[in-house]
Amino acid sequence: MRGLLLGLPELLVEAPRRLHLPGVITHLTTCLPPAHVTTRGPVPVTSPARTIFDLSTVVSPWLLGRIIDESSRRGLASYAELGRCADLLAARGRRKLTVVRALLDNRGPGYHPGDSDPEVDIAHALTRAGLPRPAQQHQVVVGKRVFLIDVAYPDIQLGIEYDSEEAHSGFAAKQHDRARDRALMIVGWKMLHFGRGDAIGAVVRDVAAARARLLSSAGASVVAPGTKVAG
Repeated sequence: MRGLLLGLPELLVEAPRRLHLPGVITHLTTCLPPAHVTTRGPVPVTSPARTIFDLSTVVSPWLLGRIIDESSRRGLASYAELGRCADLLAARGRRKLTVVRALLDNRGPGYHPGDSDPEVDIAHALTRAGLPRPAQQHQVVVGKRVFLIDVAYPDIQLGIEYDSEEAHSGFAAKQHDRARDRALMIVGWKMLHFGRGDAIGAVVRDVAAARARLLSSAGASVVAPGTKVAG
């Protein structure tokens, strides 16, 4: 899985068996149901969902959240699969499920892992700053074409794109981005683009300022990020 440094191979052994091999790290478990085992070629390995739970004891919650989202993007383990894995482990008496449970709770209904970690970071940062939670991978139909916007406030037609070097550096990708922006702007959308060199704080300030201007021009009341409204 991305984000992990490869070291010595690690082997999970179901009790009461014990195995010691030179150059191999072994772990003993009392809970390894068939649903948690798959194969990679001829070799039996733990399922992606089970692997994520086993990693929860050795990596930080931040990195584990990255791994969970990346696994969902790549179709390795959905949030529903992780939930079922947690339920089965809990039924078998497995403890230390708190970290994964908390990460899954934060990824409730409507959550989207996005196309990249920076896209998710932007959505989280906007919410933490006091702005409404934006839509992710928002679809806009223009004529017979459907366009996706990384992060969006559909109510005011404000789109936010993270232009990664991997996905947006080629000629075809740049042509697509320009054509999409033109089509969206013709029907009233305002597009903001950010990249690797943009600090997350600057992204939040720019989005907040653009949102405030759009709300003001629409005659709506504007609340600054972080402001608590008395009620």
